[in-house]
Amino acid sequence: MVQAITIDAVADAAKKIESDLQFRGLSKGERYISAGEAGSVIGVSMATADRAMRMLVEKGVLIRQRGRGTFVGPKAFEGVDTNVRSIQIIMPRLNESLGLSLEDTIRGIHAIYPDVPVAINVFSTKDPLSSLKRVLSAYRGNGGVVGFGLILVPRAIQEEVVQRKLPAVLLGTPFPGVKGLVSIDLDYRSLGEILAADLLKRGHKRFGMLLRENIAPGDTAMLTGVKMKLGSAGICCDALSLRYCALERDCVHDTLRELLTMENPPTALIGYPFSEANRWVTEVADELGLTVGKDFEYLTGLGATSPSPANCPARCCMPPDEVGKCFGRLLAEVAREDVPQKAQTILPVELKP
Repeated sequence: MVQAITIDAVADAAKKIESDLQFRGLSKGERYISAGEAGSVIGVSMATADRAMRMLVEKGVLIRQRGRGTFVGPKAFEGVDTNVRSIQIIMPRLNESLGLSLEDTIRGIHAIYPDVPVAINVFSTKDPLSSLKRVLSAYRGNGGVVGFGLILVPRAIQEEVVQRKLPAVLLGTPFPGVKGLVSIDLDYRSLGEILAADLLKRGHKRFGMLLRENIAPGDTAMLTGVKMKLGSAGICCDALSLRYCALERDCVHDTLRELLTMENPPTALIGYPFSEANRWVTEVADELGLTVGKDFEYLTGLGATSPSPANCPARCCMPPDEVGKCFGRLLAEVAREDVPQKAQTILPVELKP
């Protein structure tokens, strides 16, 4: 006996298909999967998925073209309205934006939330929670939802957002023990492997890494990638010199001076992706009578400045506006109190061509 397909089952399947469109990061006009494939993905029969897709075609969310397939329609993602009336970006003083253009990323957010203002709030390193509390105080009691974009924020802000159950998406990696934050982050482990492989290819055998004094999760993943690539190439562990220091001129000067004057100094350094750090490296090199690019190389990992620094050989594979769209779709799910299919979206990285 064939079980009847109820209207509720079709409506539920249609909702899951819309969530799958968001999860895949598809834009209007891009091809979607077949009814059979969609049924397998969302756990329903092909007949139920087909009826759900026909429902979405009637709404303009999908377009079916005979002989060509199914495509994302003009009305896709218009149901993203979750009463979010403002999106507040909280970020460090330095433009740490995953090596992406912040302007282009916000343009992608506006593709999902065209009529919602996006504001930038810079947090203080001495009192990082003040910016978050200031925003919450300004919008308290005004109705609607304030959505948050958290760019590489410290543990205190991450924990506060989780405790208050605020609708937020983190651009970065949650600190260990921080549960419940939806995030978008670069594949820093692959980044470490890419940087190490590039340096090995160019003949380097002694390496140094500058890591932040308060090491972030992405730093740990990148370090793991570097170590793995060096180990697979037969480079012994004492060929990699690690130094932890604050992003302050005197501290970085002293650390670089010690590294570059040690016995068998590194010929390749991987360091902070900040314009200030690039300047400090040049200052120390001049002081020691060395030339950057000749006596030693200084590369940076992604994770800051917009656009990425010139001495970073890698880049994010996804355009910043697409990252912004991904952020907007995830925020919509969080604001609707839907559970995203994946708590963390990993952005692939590659060597620049």
